[in-house]
Amino acid sequence: MPSKPKPIYSISYNLFRKKIKDQIMTAQQCFAHKVVWITGASSGLGEALAKAFAEQDAQVILTARRAEVLEQVRQSLKHPERHVVIAADVTNEAQMRHAYAEVLQHKGRIDLLINNAGLSQRALITDTTMHTERAIMEVDYFSQVFLTKTVLPTFLQQKTGRIVFISSVAGLLGTQYRATYSAAKAAIHMWANSLR
Repeated sequence: MPSKPKPIYSISYNLFRKKIKDQIMTAQQCFAHKVVWITGASSGLGEALAKAFAEQDAQVILTARRAEVLEQVRQSLKHPERHVVIAADVTNEAQMRHAYAEVLQHKGRIDLLINNAGLSQRALITDTTMHTERAIMEVDYFSQVFLTKTVLPTFLQQKTGRIVFISSVAGLLGTQYRATYSAAKAAIHMWANSLR
């Protein structure tokens, strides 16, 4: 009895699965043993990024303010012994200089910096205090500029390194209730474009 031809969708699905598998393998080879420093790594997107990079055999540096929470994240990662917790407030330049020195002391290099720490808001402009305006700009813009400028000489010396800025569509068009957040994301977007 002749065999039935396979449906087209089955062939397409199998090709799709193979392509995805190949991309995952390439990513794993790409990040294996790379040193990836993530700010805002204690929860949310930062924690998810830490898990994703650990799965790809990267050495992850976890930074946020709460050491005990970072330690829980580190313990949840694949091969927790490869990863390092460095508690620091991204808005404190002295703490971040010290964190940078610790990263180099522990790992000797940095391959990827992910500026993920962020502060959001949900308030009308008339209800947003100047303290809140400044706090959001400090975390979402100035701290990322400072850390990037701190790490940049290492990347230039290594002749390699990548920097990621976590932004938002809110940085491309202002939205009600998120004026300062939108402004900070727009500022870091423009600054990052100028860094290229």
